[in-house]
Amino acid sequence: MTSHFHVLRRSALSVLVAGLMVACSEDPEALKASARDSLARNDTATAIIQLKNALQAQPDAADVRFLLGQALLRSGDVAGAENELNKALEAGHPESQVLPVLAETLVAAGRFQDVESRFGKVKLSDPQAQATVLAYLGEAQMALGKPTDSAASLDASLALNAEQTVALLNKARLAARQGQYPQASALLDRALAASPRHAGVLKQKGDLLFYGMGKADEALAVYRQAVEWHPGFRDAQISVVRVHMNQGQLDQAEQAYKVLQKMGENYPKTLFLGAQLALARSDLPQARIQAQKLLRLAPDNGLALELAGAVEFRSNALLQAEPLLARAVTAMPDSALARRLLIQTYLRTGQLDRAERTLPDKLDANQDPEMLGVAGQLYLVLGQQAKAQKYFEKATALAPNDPEKKTSLALARLASGDAETAFGELRSIASEDPGVVADMALINALVQRRELDKALQAIDKLSAKKADDPIPWHLRSQVLTFKRDIAGARKALTQALKLAPTFFPAVKALAALDMQERQPDAARQRYEAFIGQYPKNADAILALAQLRAQLNASQDEVVALLNKAIEAAPSESAPRLILVDYLLQQNASKLALTAAQAASAVLPDNPSVIDALGRAQVSAGEHHQAVNTFGKLAVMQPRAVGPHMRMAQAHVAAKDLPAAAQALRKALDVQPDHLPAQQALAQLALRNNSPDEALAVSKSIQKQRSTEAIGYVVEGDVMLFLKRQSEAMQAYRTALSKAPTSTAVAMKVFNALVSTGQGAQAQAFAQDWLQKQARDHVFAGYVGEQAMKAGQLAQAEKYYRQALASRPDQVIFLNNLAWILSQRGDKESLIHVERANTLAPDNPDILDTYAGIVAGQGDVAKALSLQQRAVRLQPERGDLRLSLAKLQLRAGKTADAKATLGKLQELGNKFGNQEEVSRLLKGL
Repeated sequence: MTSHFHVLRRSALSVLVAGLMVACSEDPEALKASARDSLARNDTATAIIQLKNALQAQPDAADVRFLLGQALLRSGDVAGAENELNKALEAGHPESQVLPVLAETLVAAGRFQDVESRFGKVKLSDPQAQATVLAYLGEAQMALGKPTDSAASLDASLALNAEQTVALLNKARLAARQGQYPQASALLDRALAASPRHAGVLKQKGDLLFYGMGKADEALAVYRQAVEWHPGFRDAQISVVRVHMNQGQLDQAEQAYKVLQKMGENYPKTLFLGAQLALARSDLPQARIQAQKLLRLAPDNGLALELAGAVEFRSNALLQAEPLLARAVTAMPDSALARRLLIQTYLRTGQLDRAERTLPDKLDANQDPEMLGVAGQLYLVLGQQAKAQKYFEKATALAPNDPEKKTSLALARLASGDAETAFGELRSIASEDPGVVADMALINALVQRRELDKALQAIDKLSAKKADDPIPWHLRSQVLTFKRDIAGARKALTQALKLAPTFFPAVKALAALDMQERQPDAARQRYEAFIGQYPKNADAILALAQLRAQLNASQDEVVALLNKAIEAAPSESAPRLILVDYLLQQNASKLALTAAQAASAVLPDNPSVIDALGRAQVSAGEHHQAVNTFGKLAVMQPRAVGPHMRMAQAHVAAKDLPAAAQALRKALDVQPDHLPAQQALAQLALRNNSPDEALAVSKSIQKQRSTEAIGYVVEGDVMLFLKRQSEAMQAYRTALSKAPTSTAVAMKVFNALVSTGQGAQAQAFAQDWLQKQARDHVFAGYVGEQAMKAGQLAQAEKYYRQALASRPDQVIFLNNLAWILSQRGDKESLIHVERANTLAPDNPDILDTYAGIVAGQGDVAKALSLQQRAVRLQPERGDLRLSLAKLQLRAGKTADAKATLGKLQELGNKFGNQEEVSRLLKGL
């Protein structure tokens, strides 16, 4: 037995050596001829060996490279095929032969954008070759979501060759995508008449039957026929596996997959399907192996990234899932699965801001129940119960599975007022369904109704389902906060952090409790401790930066923190946008422009970044560049009014009012009832002394919004401009009749009375308004501010006290009342300014008032300390420096005062009170 084995082994070795000797003895032409014969027989493995041997003898042979590229493409090695085809081109092989195959290769690799950019303008002299290139270009454009471009390319292909099979095939696919199944079927029949056994057409016929018409058995027969006629036809065998998986026939799918593996187990689609099949069987280790193999072959392929991310997500390996899913969303922005999994990953890792930014645009119009369910969960965790309820209701109404349909009915009953039945059903569904949609919908509904003890009971049940999840504890803290159980809320948040130390929302909620209890240092230290542990957590750094800005920390400190957040997440737009906005708020135009330019260099196609760059350019006085920037945004967003509105602002800043008006009209072309554009156009018409145009705009608004006040407010503004006071008042009164509780309209009426010299009537109106709207602190504060500006301090005091009765913690009211009282030496002023300073300890305006009050009471040293702090917080403000100089003079610090006044003098026209600066300097 052993002797026989050795004889057989020697015999096989002899045959192998003989084959190698023959190969080495053949000339390249014989090898090429043999390879062509092998390809004709679909023996691609042999053809590849023969062609590689030929290349050893002739490394620069263009035709050999071309044939090898074709063979590698047939074998599924698309990367190798692309490489050889490009080398064939470099070696001078005719483009008319290479480019059609190269286009097919890039389509097979899923590199559709490359196909469009490389072949979009190709013009080959050979009509047949050009027709083929156009056919694959149309396929790529279809994959890119450009059906109009795709149809044009396919029609151009068929114009050159009416029987171009790939074009007919893709035109059928396009028709099927648009639901035109009879037309698709007719096109496939045309293609089969031209190429009776064409593998791709047979597969598409099966796809139409299966995906379009729901005829699984007929589709399966076509797929099997395709494999029978074309042994080794992987895509058809893949479809056989998919039909079985779709029908839940996992054992048959497994058997069909084993056949597929024999056709080439490392083919990308085979690996992809293998991972999906493993996921369906909940074999996560095997799914990960297949997904990682696929990623090695196609590291930038969106579907491969999505699949690998899904495997990691299912395995609860969230740190591994996040970058994979983020790259998948970048590669495939329209992929609902990748986006939904990424949002869920952010939600479970506590990155709530990122989760919200990742939600799809136009969420209210979204028809994906799972996406809407995830949105509901996110908004529940964010504490926005009304939004959460809206998305839960819509998600459950659209959901295909029974538990969610039942949840939908229960929510509908709840909305109709049948609360007892609805809550009973929700509890029943939540107890039976292993998912969390019913649980979270129940919790949200109970919180909205402020049935907080019942909400806590529902959270207990959710915690039992999700024992290792911090989200139930986070929800518990929200409910306990509503119950004013702050200690319990803190305990729940602490437990959330024990379960997931990186769950930043719990830290943020604890910091919010710190601020609520007026412990800003505790909030700051909490953020700093978390950042010390997790220095790359951009959300935490941003939260600390926003806290410091809220507490009026120095610009340098806030900017340093925002730059640190950018370093932690360089590809994220949010930190960069927040930096630009902060610098614009600080009037640091040049720094804002530099930050916006840096953001644009990293994220050149991000609409929000482009918008920020334009706004920074306007602020920096670069108006023409801003117009160009907003023009780019308008091209990117042709159905958006925002870019035209921004362009109008840029033109106004450049004092080009006709161009601004034109931009506003373009905005109204896009959306004829866009109110901000209408209001801006009316204001611009008044500036251009064209009241008739402004009046026409007001009439248009009144027609479009007949039940609203705004059209009459605009009309009143026009009449006031024309000094037709009685007509203006009539328009404002009409507006008030349509919005009888509108503070904004009330302020218009008050202003109109004041501006027409009817001061007594204005005061009577204000008193009557505040008698009816006693808690309207905005109106009371506004009237108080107008009185203060007019020097009517007694009236201002009365209105500020009324505003504070409704809003005792409003620091602006406290500060202004303190200043008014200080003007008559009332010691009560110190009580109000100290309270304002406690609420906003780093507000320069409050510190300025505080300094003036304590100086007036004789404590110049304390006043000087307070004023110096105000200047440190906002060193660019000349008014604060002038007050400091006066205090320095009062304290006898002449040298310091001279230095302070010198800095003000250096500002020149940038500081408007140079006359007083000169007077003080002369007195030194």
